[in-house]
Amino acid sequence: MTEQPGVYHDPYDQDGGEFSIHHTLGTDVFQAAAGNHKHADIAASITALSKGKVALSVWAPGVDPATAFTAVTDVTGLAAITWTPDSTRMYRLSVFGLTSQITNAANQSLYITDNSNNVVMQTNQTAPVGAFLSWNMVYYLSGVGVALTHKVRVLSGAASGTMRALTTYPWYFLIEDIGLA
Repeated sequence: MTEQPGVYHDPYDQDGGEFSIHHTLGTDVFQAAAGNHKHADIAASITALSKGKVALSVWAPGVDPATAFTAVTDVTGLAAITWTPDSTRMYRLSVFGLTSQITNAANQSLYITDNSNNVVMQTNQTAPVGAFLSWNMVYYLSGVGVALTHKVRVLSGAASGTMRALTTYPWYFLIEDIGLA
């Protein structure tokens, strides 16, 4: 058998594992003893890893629509996302976007809500007249095993704000599986 650097094989099963030939990984002080692991343990570790993107909604028009808003409103180009989070997993919901303030200075708010507009996460910024606000909000959720719908909403307090979007500064609403709950 040809040995590769950092991977050594033992012809005997020394730990009662599922395979008759076990390997050890690493070199020098980081090398494990021969046959000291079960492959089922490795599979469980891999299952715990992040699975990545679950859903993505992007608003990236070719021309900035500068959509005005004064009351709480859904972000124009972002679709609501309906999904079913596994009850054994943890998820990250992320929102990225850009707004500006048209007339008077005001507080602006960004929300992640459910389909009934109940707020599950909120962040606020103060916007002077003519200012651009970059939004980056993250919400963590343990899976519940039933279908959920989430969407993104904005509010400008005392005066009109605008939702800004282009291919170079799009809005994103991203749901990611980040591992076991």
